Amino acid sequence: MIHLSILGSPEVTVDGEPAPKELLWRKNLALLVYLARSPHGRRSREHVAAVFWGDKPEVDARHSLNEALRVIRKQLPDGALTADGDHVILDLATVSFDLDEFVAHRAAGETSQAAALLRGELMAGFGIPDSNEFEDWVSAERRIWRQHSTDVLESIATAALEAGDLAAARDIARRAETLDPVADTPIRILMQCDALRGDPSAALAVYQEFAARLDRDLGLDPPEGLKTLADRIRAQREVADAEIRSEEAGLSRRLPLTGRGQELRRGVEAVRACRLESIPTLLVITGALGTGKTRLAEEIVLRAELEGVHVARVRCDDADRATRHGALCALVADTKLFGEGARFEGPDDFGTAVYEASERRPILIWVDSAEHLDTDSYLAVGPLLRRFADHRVTIMLSATDAPPLPQLDELTGSLGRDIAGELIALQPLNAADIAWLARKALPEWEDDAIDRLARRLFIDTAGLPLLAVDLLHALRLGLDLSGDEVGPWPEPTRTLDQTFPGDIPAALTAAIRAGFRRLSPEAQEVLKVASLFDARVTPALLEQTMDLDPVRLLEALDELEWRRWLTAEPRGYGFVARLHREVIENDMMTKGQRQRLRERLANSSADRDGGSA
Repeated sequence: MIHLSILGSPEVTVDGEPAPKELLWRKNLALLVYLARSPHGRRSREHVAAVFWGDKPEVDARHSLNEALRVIRKQLPDGALTADGDHVILDLATVSFDLDEFVAHRAAGETSQAAALLRGELMAGFGIPDSNEFEDWVSAERRIWRQHSTDVLESIATAALEAGDLAAARDIARRAETLDPVADTPIRILMQCDALRGDPSAALAVYQEFAARLDRDLGLDPPEGLKTLADRIRAQREVADAEIRSEEAGLSRRLPLTGRGQELRRGVEAVRACRLESIPTLLVITGALGTGKTRLAEEIVLRAELEGVHVARVRCDDADRATRHGALCALVADTKLFGEGARFEGPDDFGTAVYEASERRPILIWVDSAEHLDTDSYLAVGPLLRRFADHRVTIMLSATDAPPLPQLDELTGSLGRDIAGELIALQPLNAADIAWLARKALPEWEDDAIDRLARRLFIDTAGLPLLAVDLLHALRLGLDLSGDEVGPWPEPTRTLDQTFPGDIPAALTAAIRAGFRRLSPEAQEVLKVASLFDARVTPALLEQTMDLDPVRLLEALDELEWRRWLTAEPRGYGFVARLHREVIENDMMTKGQRQRLRERLANSSADRDGGSA
């Protein structure tokens, strides 16, 4: 049996062993491939001689053909290659191709196995310069298989992108681009990957390079969809800190999502269905503290924005539970959505504003920490969605699931009946997911060391990604866990609500400290001030309290937001995790520092009150 691998530079084996050199001579190998890919393995002698030796006299051409057939026949079973009469006939059962394996895997939906066979374009680097007919045949075959190959790679890259694995999506899209430099789908995926990791400049550079290549090679402009994506990316904020974009280096606290691929796809598809079909949609994300509800919602938001959806966000706190429609009122600060001078005094006003805005573009309203949303607002969500019939409006709520919240349960009970949407309930990560994160964060570690670390992390974090990322980030920065003898935390029957900071294990406290020290001095000072607030703090208050230039203050806030210490909403900035605030307040300042900051805050408050009076 001869096996031919030609998805890349040709590789040939005979009965599992390397092929003899004479079989690999160019015309011998070309003839074998040509016959094996011919209908029924059959060609006329005259045709084959003309294809490969058309520049020779007929007698010489027939002699060369017979010699090539002799070389091929030596590697096949008796009778597998015949040249009786006017035809050359090859028994196709005696020759196998990676092409056939590729087709079988693809038909079975095994795209990863199919992609593993792709080493390059068909018969890369191979040619018969003195045979124009063979060169034309190979060129036509290459076009066909280039399309098959890029289709598979694009499918895998799209799946990785939708599952949140940007590094894998980017690598696979690059492979597809190499195979077909003028295909636009790999370029779209590359642009989305760079945009989603906070690097719009890199995304636009990919677009500009592709546009120049299209113009140079084909005299064409990029398709409209790609131009629209580029315009949306231009409106994004740049992440100045390259470390945040260094997923592969393990330095970023924005490690790739793991164990959340299905949930991310469900969320993205729900928002997409609303946008494409004008179906008002409710998307609810629930889970215990630390399971990554906010992070998952952020990823859904980023993808929605790239698809042209306008997003308005508000994050609730304890005060909102007692303030009727307080969180919804805060959304009017989004002047891009509602315009200047918008007023909101109740759900009817809010509904009218959203209704009118959604006639111009798709809308996503995101309420984070929705367990603190007031009861009246909960009661308004269902009627609002029904009012938005045939409009592109999604309301997304992310909330903790303990203790149970009757208003939220009642609302989610309507899903699938009179309200379209999804309930996404997040569970802690399993041991395999924690190990995957560890390998991403610490790629230079040996497998056995990663396995030991993953078991320890799984116990110490109870599978909560928030804690796992903190510890992995600190390990990357040099934290030594060898002397820590803290037991499992949180306890199996408890959650992150257990008392702080006494129950925080030393390893986790050290991890948060290590991440804090990695921040710029300005960002550290902002966090110290912010930690003295139970809820959120505004840039204006920070500017009054701190001796910091407004531009540098905003740079520090951007740094803290992208590094996932703080989260922003129209009313100000709050900590992503209460755990971080507790550690910074209690461990990163002396008692004297806390006292001085509180006095400065009190003086700033007095000055504001005096000015108002």
